[in-house]
Amino acid sequence: DLVEEIATGIGYESLGESFSSLALEGVPLPRATLIRRINESLSAQGIQQVQSLTLSNDEIQFKKMRWKSEGEVTRIANPITIEHTILRQNILPSLLELLAANRHHELPQRVQECGEVVRDHKNAWRVSWACAETNAGFTAAKGIAQALTRDLGAREDITFYPLDDHDGPWIPGRGARMLIGDIELGTFGEV
Repeated sequence: DLVEEIATGIGYESLGESFSSLALEGVPLPRATLIRRINESLSAQGIQQVQSLTLSNDEIQFKKMRWKSEGEVTRIANPITIEHTILRQNILPSLLELLAANRHHELPQRVQECGEVVRDHKNAWRVSWACAETNAGFTAAKGIAQALTRDLGAREDITFYPLDDHDGPWIPGRGARMLIGDIELGTFGEV
């Protein structure tokens, strides 16, 4: 505010013109390029990008999802509400909460988020999507996963392995683990 008052007092036209002698070009971070490609792939499949809170709680992150914590959970020292007591370790619970809160809207509802999670007190990036629609199930989820990996340039054979019936929120027999070689890309299925 002070600089603006001085410039107004002197008169903007009296300040003259000057250009920087240093030219800097912005270069996107490799992670930003990957996130953009993920968002473009999922958007092309009709899945809307959302951004949810990084705050969550044990009930939503672990109990309802039937997942165990991956490493130490980062807890809030003085939480304001019981709904926000930890930093999330997974994105999917937030997306399912969003779909549950929007039950009164017509179907289909398809949302995705590429965002940060916190595991062992360290930030990590994850992507997740959730679809609420009729006449879709495991096959549709597998198609989304295959299209995403194809759009990201996966050239190797992708293998799918069935999940145990109590491994995550998936309906028994309707969940799979996705791998390229020995690298696990993630899990998907029907809730």
